[in-house]
Amino acid sequence: MGVTTHQSSKTSSFDIGVHRPVYLWGGPGTVRMNRLKFMGAPVDKAVHAEAHTPVGARRMAEEAAFSWAYLMYNWGFPPEVEEQDWADFRRAAEVYQGAGMRVFGYVQFSNCVYDGSFRDKDWYALDPKGRPFYYYTGRYMTCWTHSGWLDHLRTIVRGIVEAGADGVFFDNPWHGIQPLNLGGVWMGPAG
Repeated sequence: MGVTTHQSSKTSSFDIGVHRPVYLWGGPGTVRMNRLKFMGAPVDKAVHAEAHTPVGARRMAEEAAFSWAYLMYNWGFPPEVEEQDWADFRRAAEVYQGAGMRVFGYVQFSNCVYDGSFRDKDWYALDPKGRPFYYYTGRYMTCWTHSGWLDHLRTIVRGIVEAGADGVFFDNPWHGIQPLNLGGVWMGPAG
């Protein structure tokens, strides 16, 4: 007498082999962030723009066989700068979904660019001496419990949902500053 097992023909998008994501840095916000992060180094704007077109989506879906695209919605620039990125994300989400992929909207969760209207905010994480924690060039770590920061994140998440994304991806969820690994040695503060 044998044992019969039932295998469902249904699969979820997170089954092994089905969830094949690409963490895709594209669009105008990524060009801006790469210039900031790498202190003005040249950036290939055409490649970053193509990432959000039907050509880019076809390459990811058909040629590379990815099933999910983690697209940049929020790099942490002030809203007056990032508005163009949000419009670009909406178009890119439609393009990737049209190519048969699902889309996560990327959120810079724990830090922001210290510029524009963000210079007036008091939501930055501070060390015991009242100094902000740096996060790469031009950015500071934020306080996860600050009501203004939480309201900002809610607005960002709402924008991702309203843009039609299938999910939200929170990047860099840690408190304090990130340590630096130099030659295999951990340097600087962490936590």
